[in-house]
Amino acid sequence: MTIRKKRSILNGMIIILTVLAWCIMAARNRVGGFWESGLANIRYFTVMSNVFRGGISVAILVSFKRNTGMEEGKKLAVWNYVATSAVGLTFLVVFAFFAPLAGLASVLGPANFFFHLVIPVLAMADYILYNAWPIRMPVKLAAMIPPLLYGMSYLLNLLINGVGGRAHSNDWYGFATWGLPIGLCIFAAICGCALLVGFLLSLANKRVLERRE
Repeated sequence: MTIRKKRSILNGMIIILTVLAWCIMAARNRVGGFWESGLANIRYFTVMSNVFRGGISVAILVSFKRNTGMEEGKKLAVWNYVATSAVGLTFLVVFAFFAPLAGLASVLGPANFFFHLVIPVLAMADYILYNAWPIRMPVKLAAMIPPLLYGMSYLLNLLINGVGGRAHSNDWYGFATWGLPIGLCIFAAICGCALLVGFLLSLANKRVLERRE
């Protein structure tokens, strides 16, 4: 089986599972517990990052159909790096931070089993094993863009609308529980983790490419 065939299967699975997980999340009547019903679930970084990576999978399959040139392939590889780093960050934060606090049952609910575990693992495997364009500095810093943008919008929402009450909290991740300064430190740490994830993905992919040569 060719690499293109393997990537087509992997990315096809990512697309299908992204749509399936979002439909499950949108249809179920629930608020809190790392997901919500309806369009409200879009506010979570988990959902945004997975949908972003699902879109990259669509672009990858389209590029295979169109037989795009080398330069466009490099650009798509950068977007793939950024999106895969984002879902890799989701995976890391969930299992290193939220799972110990809330338990695996809370973070691996019906839809989040795919968003927190399956899709990130498939995406990271696709990138590490099959990406053909090594990412170099300073492009590696782009791994921080999704959490930076999300953190800025999250903070802006808190400053404009306040934290809110328990029933309608604007601090759905609880980062402002210990005050905004601590919340900013948490976001800074998360951006650092995103950079770490990006570096590790790039390093692992580089090792695979070296062995392939």
